[in-house]
Amino acid sequence: MRQLTALMTDLYQLTMLYGYWLAGRHEEEASFDLFFRKHPFGGEFTFFAGLEDILDYLEGFRFDDGHIHYLKRAMPHWRPEFFDWLERLDCSNLRVDAIDEGMLAFPSVPLCRVSGHLGIAQLVKQPSFTW
Repeated sequence: MRQLTALMTDLYQLTMLYGYWLAGRHEEEASFDLFFRKHPFGGEFTFFAGLEDILDYLEGFRFDDGHIHYLKRAMPHWRPEFFDWLERLDCSNLRVDAIDEGMLAFPSVPLCRVSGHLGIAQLVKQPSFTW
């Protein structure tokens, strides 16, 4: 399995996180659902799989020194205190609720719900890979 990192997101998610942090809203409670709109690959049914991968990603979620250095160069106008906070950010306050592995899944019905502080929940809700 490839190494998953905190930077497996997009600029929109990071910008939203920075905006929440600036507004002091980053620790408000929020929930985000993972679902699909139609069965993939033109199929007629879908089974849920990959919960262990999701949990592994969240457990190891950290911005390391290299990530912080990259973000500081990419976003030099962001406040230094934000990067200090980002270095301490983890998923320890998140709650993950999901249907059981192998269960039949249906379009528009949540497969997984991530709940916790708005900032981190926003950031992990849609990494740049498919859960």
